[in-house]
Amino acid sequence: MFAGEAENRLDDLLAAAFENRLQPLYNFMSDLPSNGGITSAVPSRRYVRRTRVRLDALMQVAESL
Repeated sequence: MFAGEAENRLDDLLAAAFENRLQPLYNFMSDLPSNGGITSAVPSRRYVRRTRVRLDALMQVAESL
């Protein structure tokens, strides 16, 4: 699992995968880059609702396996 920003870390991750030495967790959440004061876009309620319905359906299928 990879958590955080992959920029400047992807080369090391791919090298580890190639050399079969991947770790179970790469957690870089405490070392996130600055966003330069730019605010994040907020998705519309319609999009969030549609996505949630799709995710709920996928979870039901996964649970039935």
